[in-house]
Amino acid sequence: MTKKAFTILFVLAATVVNIVMTLLVIVLLAVVSTLLLRVILRIDNPTVLLFAWMLSFLGGLILDMVLYSRLCDWVIAKFKLATKLDPRLLRRGSPARISAQQAEKKERPKTVMPKSVLPDEEREE
Repeated sequence: MTKKAFTILFVLAATVVNIVMTLLVIVLLAVVSTLLLRVILRIDNPTVLLFAWMLSFLGGLILDMVLYSRLCDWVIAKFKLATKLDPRLLRRGSPARISAQQAEKKERPKTVMPKSVLPDEEREE
């Protein structure tokens, strides 16, 4: 399988996981905020509940973005996918991108220049 095909497959699977995870995080935050307001604080005002649900929605989106990026980094590092994925997919500074760059550097053969093109001080005699 080529890097392009593997990257497309990885992105499609990660998108499905991201959508499911987003829904779960938002529902979890909404349930927790509802229980906190109704059971513990005994607030029955619908305006307060709607505001709490809006905050749960926004907080769920932000929390999901953080969790998703960490989950992707963990999966790429755990299963050593950095060398199989397109480098443009990997974030700058992520451990997966750094390890992929190091692996590429190790695979490159060293270029040996012919003696005729070397400057005088570098010629071996």
